[in-house]
Amino acid sequence: MDHRLEIPSDIDPQWVSMIESCWDSDPQRRPSFQELLERLRELQKKHALQVQMQRSAAGKGAEKMSVDDG
Repeated sequence: MDHRLEIPSDIDPQWVSMIESCWDSDPQRRPSFQELLERLRELQKKHALQVQMQRSAAGKGAEKMSVDDG
């Protein structure tokens, strides 16, 4: 029937691509489990890097505040 849930517009395009590829009506065109694992690992690395950068930026902000306060 090809009915699918709506994917929110604020979802990372890489997630959207992976979800939509799993929804392909032709099973032969859907990604294998191994392909999904590889894509998930890439997204995990990307997320970990973003978190690390956010924490680093937050730490620099806190350092600046303590220097400005002193």
